[in-house]
Amino acid sequence: MVADGASAVVYWDNYRDGELYRYGRCENRLGSGNWGVCNKNYYEGSTLEYQVCVQDFSENRIIRCSAVHQLIA
Repeated sequence: MVADGASAVVYWDNYRDGELYRYGRCENRLGSGNWGVCNKNYYEGSTLEYQVCVQDFSENRIIRCSAVHQLIA
């Protein structure tokens, strides 16, 4: 398999009491077939919105993204 420079990224926003509390991203630049882990802690009952994307960091561009999903931590 030829490397394409694309990486998996999850962008997330964390809300407490309806207000944006913090945000960030989790990147996996380990290559195809290799699992990456981001260990985040969220307040119980807070809302998490996230979007999964494929990003090319060598060209600093997002290739494609999922819809935004929401869950309660």
